[in-house]
Amino acid sequence: MQSSNEELQVSLTSNRDLQNKLSLILESSMNGVLGLDMHARHTFVNDSAAKMLGYSAEYLIGKDSHRMWHHTKADGSYYSENECPIVGVLEEGKSGRGEDLFWRKDGTSFPVELVRSPIIEDGKITGAVLAFHDISEKKALETQAKNEHEQMLEYFDMSGIIMIVLDKEAKIVSVNDAGAKLLGLSKNKLVGLDWFDNFIDTKIEHEVREIFNTMINNATVSVSNHVNKTYDIDKNEYLISWSNSKFKDENGEMIGVISTGINITNEQVLVDELYKANIKFEQTFKAAQVGIAHVGLEGSWINVNDYLCRLVGYTKEELLKLTFQEITHKDDLELDLKYVNMLLDGSLDTYHIEKRYICKNGNIIWIHLSVVLMRDSLNQPEYFILIIQDISQIKMLMFELEAKKNEFENIIRFAPNPIMIYAEDGTVIMINEAFSGLSGYTLKDIPTIKKWNENVVGVKNLMDKEMIENIFRDNVSVDVGQIKVISKDAQELIWIRSLAPLGNIHNGKRVIIYSATDITKMQENEEMMLAQSRQAAMGDMVAMIAHQWRQPLTVISMVGNNLRADVELEEEITSEMILDAAKVLNEQTQSLSHTIDDFRTFMKPEKEKEKISLCDVYEKLRNMIGKTLENNEITLSFVNECDVEFYTYTNEFIQVFINLLNNSKDAFKEQNIKNAKIDITTTFDKKSLKI
Repeated sequence: MQSSNEELQVSLTSNRDLQNKLSLILESSMNGVLGLDMHARHTFVNDSAAKMLGYSAEYLIGKDSHRMWHHTKADGSYYSENECPIVGVLEEGKSGRGEDLFWRKDGTSFPVELVRSPIIEDGKITGAVLAFHDISEKKALETQAKNEHEQMLEYFDMSGIIMIVLDKEAKIVSVNDAGAKLLGLSKNKLVGLDWFDNFIDTKIEHEVREIFNTMINNATVSVSNHVNKTYDIDKNEYLISWSNSKFKDENGEMIGVISTGINITNEQVLVDELYKANIKFEQTFKAAQVGIAHVGLEGSWINVNDYLCRLVGYTKEELLKLTFQEITHKDDLELDLKYVNMLLDGSLDTYHIEKRYICKNGNIIWIHLSVVLMRDSLNQPEYFILIIQDISQIKMLMFELEAKKNEFENIIRFAPNPIMIYAEDGTVIMINEAFSGLSGYTLKDIPTIKKWNENVVGVKNLMDKEMIENIFRDNVSVDVGQIKVISKDAQELIWIRSLAPLGNIHNGKRVIIYSATDITKMQENEEMMLAQSRQAAMGDMVAMIAHQWRQPLTVISMVGNNLRADVELEEEITSEMILDAAKVLNEQTQSLSHTIDDFRTFMKPEKEKEKISLCDVYEKLRNMIGKTLENNEITLSFVNECDVEFYTYTNEFIQVFINLLNNSKDAFKEQNIKNAKIDITTTFDKKSLKI
């Protein structure tokens, strides 16, 4: 310890003359100046240095400089003397300049710009001189500039707008993500490439270069919405709307051009894209046509653009005195603050919500809000960036659409006919009150078409893929026939149904509307009318039977009379005569029997359909009504082939013909038409029969 003190005393004495000569100069310097001996202890401290470090000059003399103000790195880790560049000056004698971090007495740090030089006497290093000044303000400005640059890039990344910076030789200096993606190269590979040589069509190069040169030569301040073709690196062509402005350095000197562009290649969406781009991002660099704001962590407006001011009706000065909480509708504030807190705690990087603002005049507007949190270099929250878009008109349309949807649902719900709405996957979405009232089933009872089919008889598959495809392809309703429905209380109902397309309105699935008409009572009335009609037809049938029997009975009577006369006259009656008479009697008896059978069959009630040949129907008609028509001088002809079989209620089918033929006969008689003729024509194929 004594040796160390003696060495210190010798060092102080040897440097005293030098200190005296320099003290007047150094004390007056605005920069901090420190003198160090070979052990990095202070031998001289001027007032500026002492003031910046927070110590008195007397206190620092003789103290180890590294331990006093150079002990810790910016990240908080220990700064080893082996790494210290100041110690390096003392050991190697190398001068140097750079930035460093010094620590004050109160434990705070500040950035400095430092010049370090060795003191050499008689060819030996005897110490070092350090000159430094506080660059905190410079660093703050650099941080601000960096944040503003990041903010600008954030605007463009959020908007999808292309941004390219060119120097005065039209070389690419910088490009954002959207620009790099469009041009087909990474940012690093794009920097340095000539814009005109690589990305502009030679046919328009002269025109575009002339615009560029007028800006470089200060003849033009900016160019907006200039549309021209632009190539990517693979020569794929795009149509870009460019806006250009001057790029200046910190001294205001022109150093290049900033170009922002919107890709408008797709002509079918050109107008829409331009409109959206104009509303959201036109002149984003200067005056965006969407609301853009900087908001403090507590909610105060730090900066707002003109669009936002116009949107809410406040001047900029008025709005900066408020918080976003004060103009947010009270019903939307809780959710908004929840997302704000999630941004602050790192749970979210950004959020998007729809909310309401209360304007200065009291009007309420709907906006779409996008929020991102800006952080500093230490990842600490600084402020929020808000992008605000007026969606009041869209909201009004949505409310109107919702009202129309509710109106449609009410029409369906209270319609008098049974209606079901189901998706193509078989999910039943809705059944109306008439459906439930008639069938007794609720949506809970029949959640799927499969479940509904369990309660019907003779149903056509409502999930048939070909049928569904045809419905949506032709966009028409389709009748799917008559079914028997077994209601929840076991009653039998008769419904006639149709299907129609509604569109892709249920989770992306196509939706079909099933509409039915309950004809149960109608069918009961028709059956009663049919019975009455059949009863009324019995008179006609009796008359027809009389006509049919008249000739056979006349023949039988004549044969009987002939035999009787022969007996009375004692004429010879041979076996051959008897056989001939028996044959005639048998034929006429069979004719009478067929007539009775046809009548009995016709009047017999039918419960089920049966397979029948059309030829058989025509033959029965001829037997039953042919003689009646002949007696009225009406010829009945069956045209075309009748060799076709089908299922029907035979008697009802024949009665229809009889009614038609009788009506025709009566019409002929009323109009006194002689030798009338009735033709029944037949055409048929695999799917249909036309009579």
